[in-house]
Amino acid sequence: MFKNSKVKKMFEDDEPKIVFYLESKKMDLNEIFKDDEDLIEKSIKNHKNTIAEAAITYCSNINHLNKNNMSYLMTAIKYDNLPMFKKLLETDIKLDFIDNKRESVLFYVINNPNSEYFELIIEKEIDIKGFNLQGENTLIYAYKHDRKEICLYLLEKNVFINHINKDGNTILHYAVKNEDIDFSLLLIDYGADPFIKNYNHETALDIANGLGIDTPLINKIIEIIDKHFKDKDHDKLLELLLEYEDVEDYCRFNIPFLIAVFSIKYNNKFIFDKILRKNDLLNNIDYRGKSLLMYCVEFGMFICARKIIYLDSNLNLKDSNNKTILFTLNEQLNDISGDKTHQEEYKLLFNELLERRVDVNCQDNEGNTILLVAIKNKQNLIIDRLIEYPLIDINIMNNEGLNALLIAYQNHDSNTLQKIIRSRKAEINTIDKNQNSLILLSLFDDNLELFDELLNYGANLNLKYKEGKTLLMIALQMQKKRFIAKIFEHPNFDVDLQDDSGMTALMHAIKSGNIRVVEALLKCGADSNLKDNKGDAAIFFALEIEDFEIAKLLRSYSENS
Repeated sequence: MFKNSKVKKMFEDDEPKIVFYLESKKMDLNEIFKDDEDLIEKSIKNHKNTIAEAAITYCSNINHLNKNNMSYLMTAIKYDNLPMFKKLLETDIKLDFIDNKRESVLFYVINNPNSEYFELIIEKEIDIKGFNLQGENTLIYAYKHDRKEICLYLLEKNVFINHINKDGNTILHYAVKNEDIDFSLLLIDYGADPFIKNYNHETALDIANGLGIDTPLINKIIEIIDKHFKDKDHDKLLELLLEYEDVEDYCRFNIPFLIAVFSIKYNNKFIFDKILRKNDLLNNIDYRGKSLLMYCVEFGMFICARKIIYLDSNLNLKDSNNKTILFTLNEQLNDISGDKTHQEEYKLLFNELLERRVDVNCQDNEGNTILLVAIKNKQNLIIDRLIEYPLIDINIMNNEGLNALLIAYQNHDSNTLQKIIRSRKAEINTIDKNQNSLILLSLFDDNLELFDELLNYGANLNLKYKEGKTLLMIALQMQKKRFIAKIFEHPNFDVDLQDDSGMTALMHAIKSGNIRVVEALLKCGADSNLKDNKGDAAIFFALEIEDFEIAKLLRSYSENS
């Protein structure tokens, strides 16, 4: 280590006279050690501070750098020699040196856990902008070394917060990976961009989403954008629109879309008119599953809504529940049922959408169309408008197997039922998943008025229900005389249809002992010779119940046929 034994002894004893001895012997400080370290570097490194102080005091080149481009100050920090660090700061030593790893004095301070170095160095003018061979700037380096107090200092000094290292990561990427939510939110406050992609094509928001912690970050960004609108900071908002205009992933959190939503919420005409020129924003659904037109309706911004409607925008966009703008309008109408002024505005909007031929037959996740929802909510004006609309399909069934007629019937809404039936757009013979038709339900519920209405509008009397029975057979079994009489007012049915057991309406009438119906069926041409699955003809049913009048009637018609 030493080339001179006397020098070695003096160094080991921390004898300050070594400085004067070397000078008197005209020995170069750089030549006395075998490892090429000079006296100041060696004494700082080995904490021979008496020698170091004397050498520093009488040094002619305090800014000498070693072979690694390390200054004396860097050496003091690296080897944790705080007294000599303080001594060097009293000299004219430069603070802007960069070593062979491209690390400045601040990198060394960050790497030393003793906070006193940092407290002393920030009183000086130091370089905070550099980055090392790993591409890490001082901010990323400080965070990775758990020196948040230094991070806060750097943030206040406006160090570049969105610097990326050799992996393409920003400090926000690392904070999110560490699930350091509070610090991540602070970084966003200072301008950290959550949409920068690293070299794995991941944004900080992507990482947060994967960890299930993205909600606080999204809320923070929303809070910031909200503040820009409250402050009417149009320059910042336009800057953000321009900065993120190429971000086309609307299924994720999207800054331009968010700005568009707030421009609607705050009725900011200046920003909204800029949005109107961006077709992608008008024709997409955001991460919450809503279009801008839906937000217009939600916020009650009718002028904004009408502007979007009059542009070439997609009016049939569906939200996350498969609902279109018509559903949104309908929900708002339902919520403000007592506010006539707003109701009129919503209805005007509704009519304009219909004029633009919006799809009224879209079904939501439950299979409901806007008509089915309106009938459930008993919104008569909407119901009337939809029933008369030329493109309406009244016969669509929802996931429960119910169509407009059946829902209106369940709701005891006779007015709507009548309007649908009289529109002649409805398939009144539809059978639901329980194998019931509307006319059969009216029979079960003893609703003769509806029963008669359906017969007048062409209800099919030949439909078969459970066990293959027709409406007449069921009416006979239930002994519904008034309904049976109504059926015979419309004798456009097949009198000889047989159920699953092979029985005809005639056989059912005989079984019920109703001679008047038996006679009516015979007059309509019922075949008394047909046999059921057991091989029995109508006469056997009469004999079985010992009704000889019916038997006589059957015999009479049989002989005359």
